[in-house]
Amino acid sequence: MGDGYLISEKLQKRRDFRGSRYCTIDEPIDYQILKELARARSTGKKSLEEICRNIKDLNLLREIAQKLAEQREEQKKTELQKQKEALKDYQDDKSYDVLDQLSSGAEVDEVAEKIKNDTTLLELDEAIKSLEKVEHITKKDVEQTLKNFEEKGYIGIEKGMLKITSKGSNILAKSILREITENFKKKEIGIHETPENTRYGSKVTSFTRPHEIGDDYELLAIEDTLMKSLERNPNRITLEQRDFRVYKSIHQSKMCAGLLIDKSGSMKDNERINAAIETALAFSELLRVNPTDTLKVFTFSDDVEEIKPSDIVNIDCKGWTDIRSAMKAFRKAVVGEEGDKHVYLITDTEPNYEGGERIGFEKASVGVLEEALHYRDAQITLNIIMLSWTPHLKDFASTLAKKNLGRVFFTTPYSLGEIILEDYLTNKKGVV
Repeated sequence: MGDGYLISEKLQKRRDFRGSRYCTIDEPIDYQILKELARARSTGKKSLEEICRNIKDLNLLREIAQKLAEQREEQKKTELQKQKEALKDYQDDKSYDVLDQLSSGAEVDEVAEKIKNDTTLLELDEAIKSLEKVEHITKKDVEQTLKNFEEKGYIGIEKGMLKITSKGSNILAKSILREITENFKKKEIGIHETPENTRYGSKVTSFTRPHEIGDDYELLAIEDTLMKSLERNPNRITLEQRDFRVYKSIHQSKMCAGLLIDKSGSMKDNERINAAIETALAFSELLRVNPTDTLKVFTFSDDVEEIKPSDIVNIDCKGWTDIRSAMKAFRKAVVGEEGDKHVYLITDTEPNYEGGERIGFEKASVGVLEEALHYRDAQITLNIIMLSWTPHLKDFASTLAKKNLGRVFFTTPYSLGEIILEDYLTNKKGVV
């Protein structure tokens, strides 16, 4: 449990981390475009029509679609030249035909009417006008660009609506985690000492150290012990206390972590939901390579839903804010779970909804504070990540943290991922 509460208005230190074991995909451009699509989708641009209308905001996708549009324009130039030549040849032929008709006594008006209604001339003229019209990016260009991602299995398009697949979500998770961990020192990603009374066992390493009184003899390194004896006396093995070596062990802890992500309507503003989604993906990837730990993700607005971390990219933001139900859902879900329990509540607004109805901040806040006391009894540390700087929300979040003996962070979306992952690594004991 936390001892007191901490208010951090911004991350105090930026860290450099190089040589991370977390790698990105072979084609970084794929990741960047997937990231653009995920961000567009999270703010309500889920259909191909909406993506086309807002293509100016999707830089990389627009660049690829623009190249397709330019290639199409080049092809049109070739076709335009062919059509113009065909029109000229046809007009030349018609000129001789007109002369023949006039010389045969045909009326000028009659000949002119035939020329006016000549379907071939009309079709050629219409084709030329169409080819001369310069088209910028079209829906077809966007569809062709996205088809490549659909074939790779990164996205799915059904009835004109776009979704990120689990494969695409995994690519985003790995790359986002790599970006975040580039700001961490290497020493913070590795093995750390923990108290001997850890509840979740230990892992024996291949390294040894001198035996100390109280060491478990099951850890005795026989070969190293005999070698130490022979170093003293090559001709005879005589064991002394100083010869004994034991294998080093690292103690591990288990953590049951949770993310409670506000998906009310206001989260679409100022990159908030994008930051929450990317943080959830990075966190899930970090815990995937730490199999002793588990992660549960809940989204909430009017209702609460537990989702797989990979599904976070396809959530929709709307509705009010029922924080108490979200907290309660996580508490019920981890009853009987072993390990340290830490939950990160990500929100930008006040609680205003409970039990299926909008009840306002004053009544809803009472319920949330009561749930914080249940968290304290259940030994769940509540970490409140507040994406708003409103004074009364600061007071409420700080009070909530005090009730739980947890912590509250006031931050911007741009530091959200670093704050949560750094806090996890700080609290994590054993192998990280």
